[in-house]
Amino acid sequence: MMSLWRFKSSTGPRGTPRQTTRRLQQTQLFNALCVLLACVCTPAHGQLTPKRLSQWLVEQPDTANTYAPGLSWRVPDEIPRQNALRLELLQQLANPAAMPAVDEAARQRLRLWLSALPVTGRVPLASTDPRWLEVNPRRDPLLKPGHSIITASRPDTVTVIGEDGRRCSVVHVAGYEASAYIEACHGPRAARTDWVWLAQPDGQVRRYGMARWNSEVQDEPAPGAWLWAPSRDSGWPQHASEQLILFLSTQGPADDRQPGDTVAALPLSTGLLPPSGPAIRSRNATLTTNDWGGVGLLQTPSARMHDSGHFAFDMSHVQPYTRGNVFLQPFDWLEAGFRYTDISNRLYGADIAGTQSYKDKGLDIKIRAWRETAYLPELAVGLHDLTGTGLFSGEYLVGSKRTGPLDWSLGLGWGYAGARGSVKNPFTLLSKGFDTRTTDVGQGGKFSPSAYFHGRSAFFGGVQYQTPWPSLILKLEYDGNDYQHEPQDNNQTQKSPWNIGLVYRPNRTVDLKLGFERGNTLMLGFTIQTQLDQLSMPKPADPARVAVATSRPQNAPDWSLTGRDLAQQTNWAISRIDQQDRDLRVTVENADAGYWRERIDRAAAVLHRDAPANVERFTLAYRQRGVPLAEHIIHRETWVADNTAPLPPREQRDTVIARAPLADAPGSTVFTSARPRFESGLGINYAQGFGGPDGFVLFHISALEQAKYRIRDDTWLQGSLQLRLLDNYDKYKFTGASSMPRVRT
Repeated sequence: MMSLWRFKSSTGPRGTPRQTTRRLQQTQLFNALCVLLACVCTPAHGQLTPKRLSQWLVEQPDTANTYAPGLSWRVPDEIPRQNALRLELLQQLANPAAMPAVDEAARQRLRLWLSALPVTGRVPLASTDPRWLEVNPRRDPLLKPGHSIITASRPDTVTVIGEDGRRCSVVHVAGYEASAYIEACHGPRAARTDWVWLAQPDGQVRRYGMARWNSEVQDEPAPGAWLWAPSRDSGWPQHASEQLILFLSTQGPADDRQPGDTVAALPLSTGLLPPSGPAIRSRNATLTTNDWGGVGLLQTPSARMHDSGHFAFDMSHVQPYTRGNVFLQPFDWLEAGFRYTDISNRLYGADIAGTQSYKDKGLDIKIRAWRETAYLPELAVGLHDLTGTGLFSGEYLVGSKRTGPLDWSLGLGWGYAGARGSVKNPFTLLSKGFDTRTTDVGQGGKFSPSAYFHGRSAFFGGVQYQTPWPSLILKLEYDGNDYQHEPQDNNQTQKSPWNIGLVYRPNRTVDLKLGFERGNTLMLGFTIQTQLDQLSMPKPADPARVAVATSRPQNAPDWSLTGRDLAQQTNWAISRIDQQDRDLRVTVENADAGYWRERIDRAAAVLHRDAPANVERFTLAYRQRGVPLAEHIIHRETWVADNTAPLPPREQRDTVIARAPLADAPGSTVFTSARPRFESGLGINYAQGFGGPDGFVLFHISALEQAKYRIRDDTWLQGSLQLRLLDNYDKYKFTGASSMPRVRT
């Protein structure tokens, strides 16, 4: 039970229609009164004076007996937004045209139940541990007058909302995933369910795939969780599902069995995690690289793609080819990679490179056409070696479909990907010109789009099996290349078109690959991979950040100290600080940063610490070589609030705004720092080149002295002096067809 005086509404329509309507009207009237008179509706834990949540938790003698995930922070200002969400959802449920495929009785049943639920104004909390909140003040809410904290006792059940609008209560058992609760309530219909929406009792909302084609890692529902999982043929639109679970997350923990609820038990044969042994829990689809560095099997690609931000460095060796691949996933629909291929049984050119083996570079892309659904495979189109010499150029169209631990792929390839030529090129139905593939690489290679999807074609495909051991993946594929049309007349014997392989993943960043290809050749390889957007690195050499206080300074600032700390915190050159009334303007010379927001926040912390109490706005004005470029405007009060406590959604504002530079406003200059006329610095310089005929890597290391003399802010002279220390330019013997003298060294 919650420690809150509130109107007890029914969980569903009961009694006569007139009684039901009267109860709904009473509930809606009560909710309206709560909006207008929030202080009256505030329970015993209503907040009268501002106080941190951590402090409130420490002061409560009975919090040890409450259900921590069910603790609710309720803000009256959030009630209108949540009420608008509910009204929009109710309007969709009342309009048959908005959900034409949904059963009428189910819509009305769900609409009546939702109408009886209160609008709470709940805002999710990062944690309910007071000690954790104390050391993380940005996650520790400031309870203001009108706010309330609602505590609850631990429920015993998980509540499943059925697609028919009825509630089903299932006793919570640790170790079960959402799919087990759905199966307990829905029975055979659970097999036709693709997605489950989960609202945990702490207000966190997630969506998980639960079918064999999209099963993924998921959190267990906690006691008091809400689950919504309509079957794929029920007609419920996804946006309505998202709105429903979002509104349910504001309700707090689902109450234990209510009158009218169906009561179900978990099936003991599903979902329970054993103490040991192979994993039985749901798992994400495992994506691995092929010999070419992209996501696929061995020689063939699949339609799968990593999340955006993925990076992989891959190397594989299948005699006579050794491939080094660098692949990126800049968008979730685009995979792009660069490759160097070493052909060990061909020379770069005896009269040029001596015994150096031949090197070829290439560029690949793969574009997703559409995502996998319950009935359709994921589909992608790709190009190998799309520019350059085109020795290994090929195109393909491939689809992938997952069935539990098996991921199937089937594709049609052209060029190198379809060199077997077992299928007539389907594009010849459009033009006979597609029957012939000619590649004009020019001198050193060039872009040849006229050759794409031309020439012989062949099917390829295979399957990847995720074994019960998460670190082991098996692969089997049918190759679309017979290796009898290899570049440079380098044909290879193929005893079988079937390739087999395995991948061992000791951790999430390393894959070790072993395969047997062409029926007679061993493949060895490895992959090092990571998500670039999830990388972080502590920087112990950086100065400690200035602490942000909610109060403003009362003493006059020491502007020389402010200028020094700004330069130290941001590593920017601060030329001047001006104040005009409530605005403080900082001029920054030649600013540069990899993470601008980090520098801006560091600068704002220094300015908030030192700026007079009446200053309401900070302006960072950037100049490059004396020319104004842009400005960042920081609203002091909003920035402080955002950096000292989590804010409810209605109170969140943009704290930093970028704009074009304005003319310097008149004001009093409180700080100036003249930059020296002459600057110099001695350092080490390194440069290299890859893939040249004289050597795969040519490099040099030198001492570098750089000097600059500034005549004015926008006029300067600069130069550098370089002294050779170490290089291998003695290998640099190739002379191009030119009478110009060599300048590269």
